[in-house]
Amino acid sequence: MRHFIKKTLYMLACVQMIALPVYAETMIAVISPHQNKEQVHRDINLLRTWLLRMKKSDTILVLEGWSGNTLAQLTRPSKANYQSERTIVQMNKQGFAQLMRFANTRRLAANKQGQGTLHIPRLMGLIAQNYPKVRDIAFIGTANFNSNGTLPADEDLLQSSRKALYGTADVSERLKGKRFHWLLPRTLTPYTYENEVTRFIHLYIDKQAGELITFRADANLVTQRLFQKAQALPAPLALNRVSDPQPINSLFTRAPSGGGTVHAYQPQRVKIGIAWQGQVDLDIYGVLSSEKKAVYYANTQSRYATHHKDVLKGERRGVTIYEIITYNVPINLCDVKIGINHYSGASPHGIHGTLRVEAGDVLIAKPFHFSGISGNQGKDMSRVLASGNKTAHSVRLLLRDVMAIKGCSV
Repeated sequence: MRHFIKKTLYMLACVQMIALPVYAETMIAVISPHQNKEQVHRDINLLRTWLLRMKKSDTILVLEGWSGNTLAQLTRPSKANYQSERTIVQMNKQGFAQLMRFANTRRLAANKQGQGTLHIPRLMGLIAQNYPKVRDIAFIGTANFNSNGTLPADEDLLQSSRKALYGTADVSERLKGKRFHWLLPRTLTPYTYENEVTRFIHLYIDKQAGELITFRADANLVTQRLFQKAQALPAPLALNRVSDPQPINSLFTRAPSGGGTVHAYQPQRVKIGIAWQGQVDLDIYGVLSSEKKAVYYANTQSRYATHHKDVLKGERRGVTIYEIITYNVPINLCDVKIGINHYSGASPHGIHGTLRVEAGDVLIAKPFHFSGISGNQGKDMSRVLASGNKTAHSVRLLLRDVMAIKGCSV
């Protein structure tokens, strides 16, 4: 009996050892449909290189980079006698044939705008939902956002994914455990644009708890870091909020720059303020296209901005007083609307003031004027902000009309 028990335990141990599972891994590779045939052939050759470096039984799932549909599945054979390059490719004959058919339907001219583009937000949502166990994802394509290269701003990241294309507020954990390897078709230029694109993509992935491993136009480097399980790139800059307790200093003590161009693809922190003289009450408003309610004296804090002071009189003991709004995170410069309202008080000689706007190193001063008739307590300001039609008491200005911004669509 004792011998039988020992033998049984031994057999169970052997079965348990044999039954230990070997888990194959799947990685996702995404290729853009917005390419010509030769460019897709280049991507297919890279996928072949990756397949030959995969471990036995591991799989590359190839997705189309706009719809997210599956294009092909490539798997490294598990048997030891099927490991020659020729055999591996032959056993994936169907997958490579599917990719070649995809390549042969591409007709995009080599120099056409938008080549290599990917629908990044759609892909992120699809991958998070449908492939929760996949760890490594390789994007082969650009990170362009539209034809003129304009980036979303940090404000988008703070919104929900239902309200903004790049919103992350409601999906802060959906990419947890996922590692992104990005192969760009070309180096981004100029260098400042490259830095801004890299920063935004890194923040976008980081805000969803994912990791960005590589973001380069170097196939060898991306491949090396992919298969060496390289560490993630250093954490991106945080969405730093303005902490200066006296944000007035640079806006009203610094001399205007006298011009200068800022770029829509380099979102900036923005300060706007008004200064005036006279015993009247003026108010400043700031609102973005994505917001329903402006920031002003009665709504002093939004997700993006702070209204710092509500001044009832434009001059006290000979000192010009001002109201100011600061945008606490980089915003899309093309989206800013500025409103000025004559709230109360009268001036027989009219009201003269100055609007000052600071974005990055550019500081613009623009004069404004009201007739001086008694104010209207801001009653028409919402309508003026929406329509842009000036009244005797209120005026709306677009930031892109106050300063030169390169890249705003009409």
